[in-house]
Amino acid sequence: MKNLNSIINICVIAAWVFLMIPIGVIAQDLAGDEDNPNVDQIPLSLLQQWQVEPDVAPLSSVMTIDNFDNFNLGVDFAEGNIAENPADPTWYFTAFNINGTHHTENGFNWYRNTPNFGANMRGDPVQAYDSIGTLYYENMYGSSIQGCKVITSQDNGATWNSPVTAINGGDKNWLAADQTAGPYANYAYTCMTSNSYNSGNFARSTDLGATWQTTFTTSTQSLPGMMVCVGAYGNVQGGAVYVVANGGSAFSSRYTFFRSLDGGATFVQRSQNYWANTVGNNVNGRNSVQNMRTRPYPFIAADNSYGTYRGRLYCVYASNDPPGSGNKPDIWSRYSDDGGSTWSTDVLVNDDANTTQHNQWHPAIWCDKETGRLYIQWMDTRDTPTSDSALIYATYSDDGGDTFVENQAISNKKMKINCNTCGGGGTPRYQGDYNGIVSNSKVSMANWADFRNGNFMSVTAYFPDFAMAIDKAGDTLYTPSDSSTFTVSVPEVKLYDDTVVLSASVNPIPTSGTITFSFPDGTEITTFPGSLPVRVICDGSVPEGIYMVTFEAKGPNGTPVHRRIASLRIMVGSGFSVDAVADPSTICEGASSQLDAVLTLGDPPFTYLWSPTTGLSDPTIANPVATPSATTTYSVSVTDSSPETVSDDVEVTVLTPITSAGDIIGATLVCEATTEIYEVAPIPGATSYSWTVPSDATIVSGQNSPLINVTWGPTSGIISIIVGNICGNSPPSTLDVTVEPMLPIPGDISGPDFGCTGVETTFSIDAIPGADVYEWSVPADAQIVSGQGTTEVNVIWGSTAGDIAVLARNSCGASPTQTRNLTPATIPEPAGQISGNDTVCVNQGGYDYDVPVIPGATSYTWILPTGAYITAGGGTNAVTIGFDPQAISGNISVNGVNDCGDGTSSSKSVFVSDCLGINVQTLDATVRLFPNPVEQTLNIQINGSEKKLMLTISDVTGNTKIVQPLSGLPEKYTKRIDVSGFAEGVYFIRLTNDDRYYVQKFVVLR
Repeated sequence: MKNLNSIINICVIAAWVFLMIPIGVIAQDLAGDEDNPNVDQIPLSLLQQWQVEPDVAPLSSVMTIDNFDNFNLGVDFAEGNIAENPADPTWYFTAFNINGTHHTENGFNWYRNTPNFGANMRGDPVQAYDSIGTLYYENMYGSSIQGCKVITSQDNGATWNSPVTAINGGDKNWLAADQTAGPYANYAYTCMTSNSYNSGNFARSTDLGATWQTTFTTSTQSLPGMMVCVGAYGNVQGGAVYVVANGGSAFSSRYTFFRSLDGGATFVQRSQNYWANTVGNNVNGRNSVQNMRTRPYPFIAADNSYGTYRGRLYCVYASNDPPGSGNKPDIWSRYSDDGGSTWSTDVLVNDDANTTQHNQWHPAIWCDKETGRLYIQWMDTRDTPTSDSALIYATYSDDGGDTFVENQAISNKKMKINCNTCGGGGTPRYQGDYNGIVSNSKVSMANWADFRNGNFMSVTAYFPDFAMAIDKAGDTLYTPSDSSTFTVSVPEVKLYDDTVVLSASVNPIPTSGTITFSFPDGTEITTFPGSLPVRVICDGSVPEGIYMVTFEAKGPNGTPVHRRIASLRIMVGSGFSVDAVADPSTICEGASSQLDAVLTLGDPPFTYLWSPTTGLSDPTIANPVATPSATTTYSVSVTDSSPETVSDDVEVTVLTPITSAGDIIGATLVCEATTEIYEVAPIPGATSYSWTVPSDATIVSGQNSPLINVTWGPTSGIISIIVGNICGNSPPSTLDVTVEPMLPIPGDISGPDFGCTGVETTFSIDAIPGADVYEWSVPADAQIVSGQGTTEVNVIWGSTAGDIAVLARNSCGASPTQTRNLTPATIPEPAGQISGNDTVCVNQGGYDYDVPVIPGATSYTWILPTGAYITAGGGTNAVTIGFDPQAISGNISVNGVNDCGDGTSSSKSVFVSDCLGINVQTLDATVRLFPNPVEQTLNIQINGSEKKLMLTISDVTGNTKIVQPLSGLPEKYTKRIDVSGFAEGVYFIRLTNDDRYYVQKFVVLR
C-alpha cells in the first residue's frame, strides 16, 4: 500500500504541473487591449482558461518551518480576503479568485464548499460577517462584468443560501457588515467602480442580504480601490459608515472620503486628499514591484471598541519614499478623529533599517471591534538584498496608530515575486491585487497568495503567534502497562503574550485497553520560552500497532491553535514492569522521602539505576532515600536477567514555608450586590488558600484557590488571605475594600401639580448621598431646558399628560425611578375689555371696574395709576377703586393669573380730575364740540357773551397738549383745532374765564 500511494502521489503532482504550464504561457501572450491600466479586473480569457483546469490542489496542510506554522489551503488564483465569525473566534472563512472558498470551524482544519452563484463569476472575492453570524460572500459576475452577486451562509460556508444581485458596476468591489448592536446592527454595505469607470456606486442591505438597494453614487471614483467600513459615532455603535473613492491618476491617487450617519442612506463628503504616489515602478501605465502589478489602494478601517480611540478612522496605503517611479515603496498610515474631515500626518508602519533599499507594499488592515487594535499585513523584501523575494510581514498598533510594534515576519519561507509559472498574465503580471487580515480580541489571522512553490498557493497564519515543538518524534510502549513522557514546548513567540493551553489525543482509539494522558505540571504554559511534560500512559490489553498522538496547543479562546504529531508503537510486553513510588511524595525542605521500585514479574537478578543521583543515598538499589533540595523527578530503570529493561518515574515535591501570600489583586471600590474577582499570584508548593471577607459579603466560588469570586453586601471591609502548606502558613495579606451602597429611590418631586404648556417650570428633588448624576425624563412633547444631571430641572411642558421621572446614578448603577404624573395646563386667556368710568375725581371712591371672567384664571392682578387703590374685590374680576388727593391720570390694567403664570392684560385709560367738573358749564356762553369722536379737525362752537377765554387741551395722563388764549370773541364763534397729530385716546378740553369754566372730554379715533 505504501508503494501504491507513492505512485499515485507522483502521478497527481506530475499531472498538476503539466496542466499548469499552458496557463503561464497563455498569460504571457495576453493582448494588451485586455489589460486596461486603469482597471483591475482579470482579463476574461485568463479567467476562462483558469476555470477549465481541474481542481488538483492538495487538501489543506500545515507547513512548519522553525517550529512556526503556515496553513496551506491549496492552489487558487490569488487575491484573497478573510472573515471571522465575531461570535465564534475559531470560525474563519476565506475566498480567493476566482471562486475558491475555504472554511474552518476549529481554526486548524480547512475545508472547501464552493457555492454556485448561477452566473459567470469574474472574481474579486470579498466577505464579511455580521454580529449574529451571517456570512456574506461577494463576487463579480458577467462575461462583461455587470456587478456583484452576494450569497449568504449561517454555517460558515458549509451550506449556502440563494445568491442575489447586490450592486451594479464594472470593477473592484468591497464589502463590510455592521458587527455591533447599534441601530444599524447587521446591515451590510458594498461599493464598486461603475461600468463606465468614471463613478462609483454604493449599496446596502438591511435584511441580512436578502435584498440590496443602491443609495449613493459618486463621480470621484475612477480608479480601482473604492472601500467601505463601519465605525462608532459618539455613543452610537455602528453609527458611522465610511466610503473612500479612489480617483486621480495611477501615480497620483486622489482619496475622497464620505461619511453616512444614517446607516448608508445618505452620504456627505468629508475631505479629499492626494497622499499616494507611485508604488515601485511605472510599467505600461501600472504600478509594479518586480513585475507584480499593484496599486495604492486606500484601505480603511474604523474603531468600534469602547477604548480610548473609539470612532477613530484609519487609512493605510503604500507609496514610494521618496516619491517617483523607480524608488521603493513603504506602508503608511493616517487617522482621523472627526469623521474623515481632517487627518493626522503620515506614520511609517514598516520599521526596517535602510528602508529606501526595500519594497514594502500590498497592505491589508483590520481594526478589532473589541480592543481597537489596528492590524496591518504587507509584502516585504527586507530579508532579500536583491529585493526579488518577499515575506509577509505584520504589525499592530495599540495607541491609535501613533506607533506600531516591532514588525514580524508571519510567512515562514520567502517567495520569488516575479512568478512566471504561477498563471497570472500581463506586464506587469497579475498575481493578486489584495490580501486580507481579520481579528478577534486576542489575535489576528492573515491570508495571502504565496508564490514559494511557483504557483498561487492560498495560505493563512496567525499573528501574534507562538512556535510549538515536541522533544521526540515517537516512542514504543509495552502492554499491559507502560508510559512515556513527551516534552511539549513553546520555544519562541512572535509578540504572543497570552497563555498557551495544552491537550492531547490519540488516533485510533484502541478497541481494548486505554491510552491516556496526564499533565504532571499542569496544562498551561505562561512564560516563554516554556515547556511542560505530557505523560502518555498505556494500560491494559491495547492492540499492537502504530498509534498517532496529537499534541495541541492553543490560546485561551482557541486561537492561535497548533498541533504536533508523534507516533506511538504499542507492543506486547512480557509483563515485567516497575512502579516507582515515593513516601511521602511531598516533603519540607531538608526532609527525606523513601523511594521504592516495585516490580511486577521479571527474572532476577535485577539491576537498578536511579537518576538523577543528586540527593540519593544509593542510586543502584531498589529503595534509596532521597533528600532533594528542590522538587525533583526521579527515574528508575530496572533490568532483569533476560535482559529486559523497564522504567518509571516519580516526583518528589519539596516545599518551603510560605513566607508571603503576595498582594491581593482586585477592585478596592465596589458596588453593593455586585460580584468581583480577587486573586493572588499562585505560589508554587501552596496547598491551601484561606480567604476571609466581611460578614455580609459572600465568597461565591474559589475558596482554597488563588482566585475567588465575592458578592458584596452593603458594608465596606477587609479581604484577607493566608496561604499555607505542610511546612507552614504565611502571614495574612489584606486589601481594604470600600462598598458603594445601592442608591435609594429619590424623594418626592417638588413642583406644580400640572404641566404648564409652553411655560418653563421648575421641578426638583432632594440630593441623594453617593449619587453622581440625576437622569430626568419627561413625555415626548415636553422639553428639559436646563438642569439635566442635577437635582433641579427646568421643563417646558407639552400638551399631553404624562410622568416626569427621575433616577439617581453613580458608578454602581441606577436607583429606582421616582415619578410624578402631571396633566397639561396653560396660562390664562387674554383679558377682555374693562368696564367702568374713564373719568374720575380725586379724593373720591366707589368707582366700580370689572372685566369678563377669564378662562383658566385662578386670580386677577389689577395695576392702577399712582394714587389709586382697591377698596373691594382684590384678586377678582370686579373691583372697587378709590382715588386719593394726589391721584393722577393713567391706565388701569388687569390680567388673569394661575400656577402657569400671567395671562395677557387689557387696560383702560382713566382721567383723574380735581372735579371742578366734567361736562360742567358755568360760562356765559354755550359750547358745542363736534365731531366727537374726531379724526382730523375738532370744531369748538361758542355762542354767548364771553369776550375772552383760556383754551387748554390735555390727555388722560395730565400732559398738556395745547394752551391758547382766545380774545375778542364775537357772540357766535367757531374754533378749529387740528388733532391729526394726536394719538388715539381720550382728551379733555377746558375753557376758563376767571371763576367761570367749561370742561368736556373728546375722543380721537381713526
